[in-house]
Amino acid sequence: MSKNLYGADEKALKDAFGRAYMEAGGKKASGEGPSKGSHSPWGSIQSVTVLGNEVWSVGTAGHGGIKLSRRLNALIPADFRGKGGWYEEDTEWAIPYFLLPASEFGADLRYAENLKGAESSVKNWNPALYEKKTGKKLKLEESLTRRNEDFYEKSKHSWVVNSASGDWHPKVPKGMVGVAATIGGRDMQGRAHGPEKFFLVPEAEYAERGRSFIVDPSRHKEIDKL
Repeated sequence: MSKNLYGADEKALKDAFGRAYMEAGGKKASGEGPSKGSHSPWGSIQSVTVLGNEVWSVGTAGHGGIKLSRRLNALIPADFRGKGGWYEEDTEWAIPYFLLPASEFGADLRYAENLKGAESSVKNWNPALYEKKTGKKLKLEESLTRRNEDFYEKSKHSWVVNSASGDWHPKVPKGMVGVAATIGGRDMQGRAHGPEKFFLVPEAEYAERGRSFIVDPSRHKEIDKL
């Protein structure tokens, strides 16, 4: 499947292992397994790797993911369940690994490694799922999503920079950075809301911004539109 889980140099080995696993007693869910040339949410399937009796990974020309049988997909909580049993390879793949028992991944040669990666991914991208399953509250340093949420909450009344231009811009003096900002900046979907204002910020100060930069209108000069 996925670039995240498999290396191309191991494809033949994994295919052979998957076949041997099925021949040794694994049984494909009737009529459910994907096949080369069939459709996926990311286009025509070019490769299929068996991960278990009812779990497959697929690859297409540009993307890939995991496919679960109807039975297994029904075990995933509705809030996190992939439509049609599909889970894309960037972040969603981690959901089945995190929630389903190891016995469902009997043909995955890298199950332990992938399970560890899945836990890390779920913490970062689906913290609510992690907290729901484990009962543990994640700290900010353990989850990118939780850090983003914390930042948005703390900066929702501040001018947050959405874009910047260096002193190559004709309206930006040497040693300064021209920035465009909105109240609260961009939301979790990358959308900015409300009127945009423009400011000049010292280059050295802007270079220390970290995750983002919050404008202080009492110190940073407002300018005309860049």
